[in-house]
Amino acid sequence: ALGATIDIPNGRWRVYSAHAETRIKIGKKLEQYKAVLDDLAKFPADMPAIVMGDFNTWEPNVGGKVRKLFSDAGWKTPFADQSTFRRKVLFVPIELKLDWVWLRGLEAATFGVDKKVEVSDHFPLWTNVRMGSQKSTKAQN
Repeated sequence: ALGATIDIPNGRWRVYSAHAETRIKIGKKLEQYKAVLDDLAKFPADMPAIVMGDFNTWEPNVGGKVRKLFSDAGWKTPFADQSTFRRKVLFVPIELKLDWVWLRGLEAATFGVDKKVEVSDHFPLWTNVRMGSQKSTKAQN
């Protein structure tokens, strides 16, 4: 994952772009996701944050484990378990939930999965966010 702190009017946000490895066991994948949460723990707890990307949650029950990990840490996602990936294997369409957007201190005003865009086997996820009940951490100079 790549993390960055961005300055916006009235504060700072922490943003992560994640891409989990596909060829490792579920426990190792969960360690990768937890490493992002551990890194975020170095920043103020009231700093709004976004974690998004390809989590490669293609194995059975991994989506539920990811949902539990982030939900237990106080994160929210506007996305249910709709598919974000499509590929045909021997003319049989395979659809999976691989991609996620998680929010802390922010709320999704609008969001969606654009299944009309077919330049990749992953569909683009998008969300417009607004400040949640927490306030942004003021930029310090």
